[in-house]
Amino acid sequence: MSRLLPQTRRLASLMLAGTFLFVTQAAFAPLPALAQSATAPENNARKFSAADIEAADYTSGDLPAGQSALTAKVQILLDRSGISPGVVDGWRGGMSESAIRAFQRRANLPMNGRMSPVVWQLLQPFAAEPLTMEYTITEDDAHGLVDKIPSDYAEKAAMTSQGYTSILEKLAERFHMDEKFLQKLNPGITFEPGATIKATVPAKPIARP
Repeated sequence: MSRLLPQTRRLASLMLAGTFLFVTQAAFAPLPALAQSATAPENNARKFSAADIEAADYTSGDLPAGQSALTAKVQILLDRSGISPGVVDGWRGGMSESAIRAFQRRANLPMNGRMSPVVWQLLQPFAAEPLTMEYTITEDDAHGLVDKIPSDYAEKAAMTSQGYTSILEKLAERFHMDEKFLQKLNPGITFEPGATIKATVPAKPIARP
């Protein structure tokens, strides 16, 4: 028995080492890929129309996460108030929060960048006119388009005008909208002369040749 004792000890040591190796490998093994977060933009892009923007109402709390008709409405009203939220795209994010914070500062309110009943009420004077409109694309909208805008500043300086690469880009800037958002409000429509589209009506549209 005394001669078997060292072998038994070695076997026990090997078993213990094997257990430790298994636990260590399990602890540091790569985890399976997690499902995409529910807060990712792709999962929060709600379907809504121009009519939904007009009808959107606010009661309490922060703006909905992701993209919503209510956030688009607030962005339009902020733009009309003289505080730009960037482009109107319906997404709650840093630009919208910065615009709300600037609006709160101008109104001498606590500045947290969050929507509130007080901010909503102060925005209502800018909601007297419709927030969306129908617009028929004209031949002039297709005039002066360029194939591309060069990235080189010297080449840009040589251009007679910066221009636009598409009617969609041109109208999106005119109505202070994100291009994808303008497309979202007009599913299945080709942006070409004669087509009637829905667009938001923020501050006075930019008149640019």
